[in-house]
Amino acid sequence: MRRDEEWLAEYRARQGGRTPDTTGHVEDVHPAAAEPLQPAQQALDIGEDVARERVRQRATKALERPILYAVLRAVRAHPGVAWAVRMNTGMATFGATSDGGDGGRTVRFAYQGCADILGQMKDGRLLAIEVKRPGEHPTPAQAANLHTVRQNNGVALCARSSGEAIDGINAQLAVATRG
Repeated sequence: MRRDEEWLAEYRARQGGRTPDTTGHVEDVHPAAAEPLQPAQQALDIGEDVARERVRQRATKALERPILYAVLRAVRAHPGVAWAVRMNTGMATFGATSDGGDGGRTVRFAYQGCADILGQMKDGRLLAIEVKRPGEHPTPAQAANLHTVRQNNGVALCARSSGEAIDGINAQLAVATRG
């Protein structure tokens, strides 16, 4: 969390210490010039609420990681699972120009909606597990991916704990043996 606080302090320093008042309104006056910002400058200048959301997202990702690895350990130990791996997702731009201009190549590390954990059941079916923090839900792309896996006889679920993942696998294995 310290790194996020440093980032927010650095952001505030770049913005001249601007912070929203109790109503959430940010004063649109450039601190150096003490005059209203031009619309173009306002468009370039992201607000404090965006900075806070980025800090919140970083904290959220940090809290999901231990759940993800606990689920992965439990799934790998399940007797019906042949193998399971963590899928790294996201994208990055490589080869951008030094002035920040275009020219870089954007690379996506997995397809949109890819589950956090992919694997194979010992009976040959695909295993896809989306890991979320308690109270969080899959994005529409993630939900569609899980639905597609289920529709094609795979084992797909959203888990918020290792116990929930094991219960979900067992439930889908029980349905497969009955059907």
